[in-house]
Amino acid sequence: MAHAFVDTSAWFAYVNRLDPDHSRIRGLFQTFEGRLVTSTFIFDETVTL
Repeated sequence: MAHAFVDTSAWFAYVNRLDPDHSRIRGLFQTFEGRLVTSTFIFDETVTL
């Protein structure tokens, strides 16, 4: 199984419809067949934005 580390910019684009990468990231997340991985530091940074 493939793994992909997801950084803050990708999480932010995923939830923010105004982000220029929103559609691309949503598409990647929906079609990726592996496991998305992040860290508590990335989570904290994302929710702080």
